[in-house]
Amino acid sequence: MNVDDTNNTARKLERQWELLEEADINDTDRKTIARFVRVQRKGNEALEKNTLIADLSRLRCASTWSESPLVEMNYADVQDLMDFLLTSKRQGGRGLSPDGTAFNGYKDIFRVFFRWLTEQPNQSDFPFWEEIETKSQSINRIDEEQLLSEEDINLLKEGTRNPRDATIIEFLADSGARITLATQLRVKDIHDLDTKRPYFTPNPNGEGHKGAPDKQYPILRSRADIRAWINQYHPDPRPIAPLWPVLRGYDVGNPQDCAVSSDSLRGALSRAAGRVDIEKPVNPHNFRHMAITRLSQEGYSPQEIRHIAGWADDRMLEKYDNTNDRRRNEQIGLKAGFLDETEAETGPSVPQSCGNCRETLAPEARFCPRCGTSTTEKAIEALQEQDNRIFESAVGADDELATAVLQLRELFEEYPVLREVTLSV
Repeated sequence: MNVDDTNNTARKLERQWELLEEADINDTDRKTIARFVRVQRKGNEALEKNTLIADLSRLRCASTWSESPLVEMNYADVQDLMDFLLTSKRQGGRGLSPDGTAFNGYKDIFRVFFRWLTEQPNQSDFPFWEEIETKSQSINRIDEEQLLSEEDINLLKEGTRNPRDATIIEFLADSGARITLATQLRVKDIHDLDTKRPYFTPNPNGEGHKGAPDKQYPILRSRADIRAWINQYHPDPRPIAPLWPVLRGYDVGNPQDCAVSSDSLRGALSRAAGRVDIEKPVNPHNFRHMAITRLSQEGYSPQEIRHIAGWADDRMLEKYDNTNDRRRNEQIGLKAGFLDETEAETGPSVPQSCGNCRETLAPEARFCPRCGTSTTEKAIEALQEQDNRIFESAVGADDELATAVLQLRELFEEYPVLREVTLSV
C-alpha cells in the first residue's frame, strides 16, 4: 500500500464516483449530488476525502431507496425514508439503530444537503431541513469494562507474530494516534529517538488525517520499542521507508508502495487478540480511548492532552477520557500527599531503566525490547521456564533437532522481542 494513503482513500473516493454514475437513480438526483459534493463539500468547505466518500455513498443510497427523487422531496418523504432506515431487515428495511452512528450520519447529510438545496437559485425551497434533528455534537463514550488495560496491551503484544505488530501496539497505546496517521509514518518522521525528547511528525503527504496539525508529537512509553524496531528488526530502515512496512514482498527499490495498510493492521490486531483470548474491542479507536484516559489518569493537563491528541479544544476530551470517579479520587489523594504511589490504585507512572543496558522503559514494561532482560519477578520466572524447556528439548532430541532448538535460543538472544512474544506471562 502507498505510504501516503494506507487507507486507500483515493481509490475509495474514485469508486464512489463510479457507483454514482452507474446507479439506477433519477438523473437530476445524480447531477445534483455530484454538484453538491464537488462544489459545496469539496470546494467551499474543503472537507476531507473520507467525508466526501460518506456523502456520496449516503446520498446515492438515499436516492436509490426513496420512492421519490431527493430533489422533489417533502418532509413526509424524508420521514418515510428515515423510517425505512430504521425498519428491520427482516421487514425489508436497513435495520439501523436509532442511536447509532450510521443513522445519525444519514440525518446529518440530509440536513446539510436540503439546506444547501434551499440556498440554490432556481431551486424549490426545502424548509423542513431545520426539522431534521442531528446529534453531530453528541458524546459517545465507551463502557469502562471495554477499555483496554496495561495488562491487555502486554497480553496483546504477546499474541503477535512479529516485532512490527508488537511495536505498533505499544505506539498506538502510547500516542493515541489515529490509525491512518500512524500507518502513513515513514522512518524519517521519527525524530531524536536516541535522546530523552523523541517525537514524531505526521507524513505531510498523507491522506485522511482528520485535521491533525502537522506538528511535533511526543513519543513517551513506546520509545524503547520503536528504537529496537528500527535498529534491529526493520527490513529497510532508510529514512524514505515506511515505518510500518509489509513483511512479505517488500520491494527495496519501491518502498513508497510497501506500507502496511490500515485494514491489514486491523486484521493483525484482531488475530493477536484471538490468540490470547482478549474479548474487548481491539480496534484502533479503542487504543485512542485508552491512551487519552491513561494520560488523564497520570495527571497530564487538558492542554497537554490536547497537544498529544492533536485537538484544537477540550470538547473531545469528554468523549475519550474514560476515567471514573474512583480513579479521580485516587489521583487527587496522590497529588494531595495523602496517598503514595504504592497505595493509590493508579498503577506505576514513572519510567524505569533496564538493569542490563540502561534503556528507558515504559513503567509497566516486563521485558526490555533492546536486550530482552526481564524487569519483573513473574517475567524472570517465565524466562527461566522457557530456557529450561529449550534445554530439555535439546537434550532429548536427535542431533539435527537439537541443533535447531539451540539455534532457536540463539535467535532469542539476538532478537529479544521474539522471546517476549513467545512467552505467556
